[in-house]
Amino acid sequence: MMCRLMSPIMTKVHYYSLLSPLHLVLLLPLFLSSPGGSGGGGGVKNFVAYAQSTSNINGVHTVYAGDQYADCTGLFCFSGPNWGSNGQFSWQVKVTFSQSAANYNGGSCFAKPVEYYDWNKLWGKGRCGYTHNHQLDSDRFVWRRLQNLYTAAPNCGGVANCSGIQLGTYSYDNGVTPYPNENWELSKTFTTILQPDVGYILKMESYANGTVVHSISSSNNTLLESKSNVHSNLCTNYEQGAVLGLYFGGTCSAPQDITVKYGTVSGPTNSPSATPTRSPSSTSSPTKQAVVTAKPTLKPTNTKSPTRNPTRKPQPTRRPR
Repeated sequence: MMCRLMSPIMTKVHYYSLLSPLHLVLLLPLFLSSPGGSGGGGGVKNFVAYAQSTSNINGVHTVYAGDQYADCTGLFCFSGPNWGSNGQFSWQVKVTFSQSAANYNGGSCFAKPVEYYDWNKLWGKGRCGYTHNHQLDSDRFVWRRLQNLYTAAPNCGGVANCSGIQLGTYSYDNGVTPYPNENWELSKTFTTILQPDVGYILKMESYANGTVVHSISSSNNTLLESKSNVHSNLCTNYEQGAVLGLYFGGTCSAPQDITVKYGTVSGPTNSPSATPTRSPSSTSSPTKQAVVTAKPTLKPTNTKSPTRNPTRKPQPTRRPR
């Protein structure tokens, strides 16, 4: 716990120790200034954030049974790793899920089928400034296991015994969330079904008109599918935000250990070359069928708000992510 609290402080000390007096003089205007747009912040915080602006997630991370945050266990598990900050217009990561991500089950919290519709967080970042609250503005890939034990047909395209991992997009826009009001500009569900122990490349591209394109590709970089969310908060520093990583929930804590391996992927990091329309169409026609595909319904009939707002309330000791 103490190490986690000291980590941001030591990070700042590390960056300053690399700078000579001449560097400090030359960078003084940047040190004192704030980037434009909502939630920009300024001073020391932004100076450190600029030095961290290409952070991404790498390595193996686990949410342990009974917890929600990654790489944390026990009574005092109230936060996950510090994933850093990212200011790239286009960025990507390779993810590989463990088998338990496709078949987690059990525990009193999962006694009702509705609980299995909760989305878990995977990868993304905030918007509108490195120090801006990601619960106001952010974009993420989210995931959940297919409902092969409950209501199999609507979630598995009519296949009775399918299995795998379903991905979706999930955005906050100036404090507005996708649920419980079913704002489909902020949440889309992919039809591509991921398999455990198989690597996939996730990519996110942010545009000045508020559009964020989320793409899934195979490990050899063949595009499988893309979905776009649209923000109304058109902040000028929309590409800048805190990196957001693995988190289980939703309402329930992880019933089993669930591991995701993240890996770096080389690719473009500058401003996207072409600006899409306000609401670009999604693509879901891969030339090579690398994974099982299904067409799950976004709104199962057995519950009013199946994906983010189940009837159970979150545990009071867990702060929302």
